[in-house]
Amino acid sequence: MVGSSPPVGPQGDGRAADGPEALLARVREDLRPEFDVSRHLGRESFGSLFLAREVALRRAVVVKVFSGEHMQAPDVRRRFEREMLAAARISHPNVVPIFRVGALDDGTPYYVQPYLGDCTLGERLDALRRFEPAQVRQVMRDIAGALVAAHKLGIVHRGIHPGAFRCEESSGRVLLTDFGLSGLMESVRSDDDRLTPSGAIFGSAGYMSPEQMLGRPATDRSDVYALGLVAWRLLTGAAPGFPSPQTKPEIQWQAWEESVGEPQLTELIHRCLALDPHALLIYAPSGWVVLQVVDQLVQQGLLERTAYLMTLATVLAGMPAALVVAWHHGARGTQRVTAAEKWLLGAIALAWMIAVAAVWRGA
Repeated sequence: MVGSSPPVGPQGDGRAADGPEALLARVREDLRPEFDVSRHLGRESFGSLFLAREVALRRAVVVKVFSGEHMQAPDVRRRFEREMLAAARISHPNVVPIFRVGALDDGTPYYVQPYLGDCTLGERLDALRRFEPAQVRQVMRDIAGALVAAHKLGIVHRGIHPGAFRCEESSGRVLLTDFGLSGLMESVRSDDDRLTPSGAIFGSAGYMSPEQMLGRPATDRSDVYALGLVAWRLLTGAAPGFPSPQTKPEIQWQAWEESVGEPQLTELIHRCLALDPHALLIYAPSGWVVLQVVDQLVQQGLLERTAYLMTLATVLAGMPAALVVAWHHGARGTQRVTAAEKWLLGAIALAWMIAVAAVWRGA
């Protein structure tokens, strides 16, 4: 049950962590007689997982114990405690619930979840190498439902990757877990909730959105972007590369779509990986500032009136162009340059040239 993509974030500088066998012995001793701890399952963000049997209820459970290496890092411990609270607040069939929380004899926090099986989505992918389109649809439905439930509570997971999902052996469902990197959306966050320093990079390597790679606050769109990357990984068996944080993954869309032959599914992944159009819509205030600057230069006699009129024509033409680009490359559309987009931008460019020519002749 070891995640396939380690989280990116600050590390604690506390005492060294126990080895797996030593930690297993300590957890086994401290949790008796309520739990019969049998073996170490692996690691998730900031904690180790152990398979146990809850004696009174005769059920298999997973105990996640906070890593000793982070004991002297208060922010990391608070993050672990937030993980417990976040997972406990979300009630959804595709989110692994928390049965109880507690602390070992030395104060190390832990929580208990149901045991669904040893397999994560990442490990299932390693075994299958790639998923069939129908399987990808089912996984995306499961993941999307879990994310919607989290986002409604203002919780952003920030650590979406194949290893953050457990596969239930009995039903085949995929359930979201590992909220160790979770954060709160700006709309519901108070100053006391700020655990991530400004500019810090938090996320799962290879599955971070552009804003996460730039150290900007993650939003619900960041989780959706990661969902698109997970879907791509499941379909192809390979993770996309990143030329830079400001651009989408380097994916050979046309060759991929032809090989998959599932236009609705590929369109859905396109939408998940769409860049946020709001960044483009800052063009309006920027254009207004440029006009004000040029107008001041004209009034001071440093530029001719013609320069202002040509700038005005350029700014006015740029507004519909920015809207067209935002529509086709934002949350409402695909990342490809379509024929409609080319025609619209061409018409805008033609109108701009006519306006500039008219200003030039009038001069």
